[in-house]
Amino acid sequence: MDSLGCRESGGSEDKFKSTELVEELLDTTELGKRGELLFAGQVVLLLLLLFPPQQLDAIATLAGLALLSGGLGLVVWGSDSLGASLSPLPKPRTGSTLVREGAFALVRHPLYTGVLAASAGLAELTGSGTRLLLVLALYALLDAKAAKEEEFLEDKFGDDYADYKKEVPRLVPTVDALVEAGGDITKKLQG
Repeated sequence: MDSLGCRESGGSEDKFKSTELVEELLDTTELGKRGELLFAGQVVLLLLLLFPPQQLDAIATLAGLALLSGGLGLVVWGSDSLGASLSPLPKPRTGSTLVREGAFALVRHPLYTGVLAASAGLAELTGSGTRLLLVLALYALLDAKAAKEEEFLEDKFGDDYADYKKEVPRLVPTVDALVEAGGDITKKLQG
């Protein structure tokens, strides 16, 4: 065997056991239980990535606008939810309280999420690959900043913060949380 695990005798071994793979793929007894839709979605999205239809440009522009405006809205909502506890530094202010409602019911760091969403929206709207790369760098930095902030918050709030961490995601909200937040915003606007 060589360093890749292949036989050195002319390479006649089928490393991927292709015949068995084809048989497994054609076996319909497990149809729908193996993640076929996920694979099909993967193939469709990869084909669209390679050959993007121009009709999707309008949808991409709308998505960019939604990310930009939604992100800015989340920053405002998060700032309002945080109130006097607001600080640009990871270490909580003296006298700050643990905020779990409002935007903080959606994610633990809604200001960071909002900045990232708005930045991604701007990158999409301007068609800038450089901006997209900078959004990825900003994500890495804000994720590290959030981790440091959470160390301070756990020191300050103990089990209350540990429980909050178990219930609410750091930066990316769940679909259920988004739906619930949409209902809360609608009620606030109506009331």
